[in-house]
Order: sequence, then C-alpha cells, then structure tokens
Amino acid sequence: MGSNRTSGKFRKLGEEELPKLESALMKYLPKSSQFLNIVRQKILQLIKEPTISDLFLYEDDDETQDFDEWADPFIVCVQNNIHSEYCILPRPPELIPINSGMMQSFEELIDWDRTHIFGSVPQTFLDSYLRPMLEKRGIQYKDFPCDAHVLDVDTALNYEKEYTYQDNGISMRVSSIRQIDADFDQILQNWAWTLPHSKGILSATTRNLGSVGVYANPNLASYAVHSPVGLLQVLHTEDAFRRRGLGIIVMKALARKVADLGLIPRAECIVDNASRQVQLKAGMVFVDRTNWILCRQEYDVKKWNKMNSIE
Repeated sequence: MGSNRTSGKFRKLGEEELPKLESALMKYLPKSSQFLNIVRQKILQLIKEPTISDLFLYEDDDETQDFDEWADPFIVCVQNNIHSEYCILPRPPELIPINSGMMQSFEELIDWDRTHIFGSVPQTFLDSYLRPMLEKRGIQYKDFPCDAHVLDVDTALNYEKEYTYQDNGISMRVSSIRQIDADFDQILQNWAWTLPHSKGILSATTRNLGSVGVYANPNLASYAVHSPVGLLQVLHTEDAFRRRGLGIIVMKALARKVADLGLIPRAECIVDNASRQVQLKAGMVFVDRTNWILCRQEYDVKKWNKMNSIE
C-alpha cells in the first residue's frame, strides 16, 4: 500500500457539486465513462427510489499538501441497486499516486458490518489495495475479472431503438421491457446474481434508465437493461431464440436509448464470456479491465456455490 500518509476523508457530494464532478471526469474519457454516466444519471434525476446512489469525494485535510481533489478525483459511489443493497463502486485517481492516507480513509468509509459487494473495480486498484484489505479482514470473496467496452455515442445515435421485423415467419418486436411481473420474474430467474430485493430495483431501473426486449409473439426472447451502475447489463437470450443475433440487436437498441439520454453506452462482461463477442459485434471497443468482487456474506450457501461455479 502507498506511503506518504496524509490526513483526509471522503465527503458526500451535494447535488449542486455534480456538474463540477462531471467536468472533471470528462478529462478522463473513455475510461471514466462509467462514472460519468453515474453522475449524469443523478444530474438528470434518473435515479429514483428504491434505487439509491450516493457519491463521495476524497479530500485532503493537510493544507500544506499541493493536492487538488477535483483534478483527478478519487470517487466512491455507494448504491442500493439490482446487485446489492450496499454496492461499492470505486473510481481511484488515474494519475495522482494513491497514498496510505487515501486508503485508510477509503477503509473508514466502508460499513464493513453490512453485506456488500464491490463493482467495476480497476484491476490495479484490486491487486494493490482492495485485495489486501479484504484478506486482512478475513472476508471470503470471489473476484470476476471483466472486460469493459464502450460505444461511440455518434455510432449509437445511428442505431434504431424500437421497431418490428420478421424472422423465419415470426413477427419480432424490439421495444422497452414491459412493466409486468411475468417479464421481471423471467429476467430474475435467468440472472445468476439475483437477490431478494432485486425485483423492486429492476422495475425502477427499466422505468427510469432504459431497457430493451425483443418479443416474439409475444414471448420475451432477449433483453438487457441500463443499470444504475452506468452499464448495459443483464443481457440474456432464451435458448429457443439463440443464434439469431438477438443479443446484438438488443445491445444496439439499448445503446441508442442510453445515448438519447446523454449517457455513454458502456458494458462489462466476464473475461471469455460469450457476451464479449456480442458487445464487440455491436460496435463496442475495449477500454479497461475491471473486477466484480462478490463477498461471501451477501449470499446463502446455495447461491454462493452456484456463483463459484461461474467462470
């Protein structure tokens, strides 16, 4: 862990400070695109209960230090989202060296007594700082390395978002996911990371942040949503409709909806997962290596064992 201990703390940002954070993150595109989405979602008031998304900025208390917290901000977002009621998303600085004071403040920010997961953790931050912290505390966890991809906004704006077409005589409709229990239950049954609270969050997410489903007379054949974490997520195609390019259709249509909101289409997938090719065929390009850190206490034994079988 870094040296040069300085005093500092993470401070919760007010709504009036978000445009300043937005401007700071613009300088670090495309890597900062996820956090830029998170910030813009709040500015646009797209985050609504039961979803919660709080942003914390690291500030140095030592006035003798030449430190501008807005130049390369160390941000932590804490969310109640579809993944967890306490999901921690760190955005460490890219150019400013991380010191032990920053990491002590980060450790103090986290409520370690709560069940939690860490999302979209940059590889170097995980290896150098978070992994030793988890192991020091004896927290059992599994990390899922992911490739992060982004799509150029101008490209996304040229995609169609809602339309109908024919596939081997079957009428296919591309539209938002219906606000009905049957569709939500189908999505959550297929999603490995579903938790008891996920349904309410999923409903809010599809209403406020955007979703796309491909319907086949009238079955939900393929779908994805734009998540509060600033990513296109939960992509799935039912077995009966595979090998028809539906995943690519869904990703393109959802990317258009996201771009229409003023956000940047970004997605992550577990390394070597088939979704990687879907994202690339939709026009996305690699931007970063990240990790999702699932902590054992969040899940019951059956769920934990199932997730540990996912590679």
